[in-house]
Amino acid sequence: MVQVIGGGSRQVGRIGIGTGCACDIPTFEQMGCDCSIVSDDGSCYWAGIQRADGRGHPIIRVNHGTSEEPGMVSMTRYINDHLEGLSAQFVPHGSSFRLVGANADR
Repeated sequence: MVQVIGGGSRQVGRIGIGTGCACDIPTFEQMGCDCSIVSDDGSCYWAGIQRADGRGHPIIRVNHGTSEEPGMVSMTRYINDHLEGLSAQFVPHGSSFRLVGANADR
């Protein structure tokens, strides 16, 4: 799941990307980023996202599990290819929630 906060049509040239708790939208803005990409690993981002939206700074929010899934796929492959005697199986994350409401189809 990816959530776009802002108009969605703004052209950007510099993007701030954070992972986990290392997402600090005001810092990205101070660095001159036109848009921030964050993960939803904590409700502490709610206020920062709302303030950024009010300032016209678009946000792309990615589900935390989804943001980590490619790394888990790579780690599974690495273990199976390089660590003799061990085997790993990747179990897809899937969606742990569903959107409801008037804007749920966006």
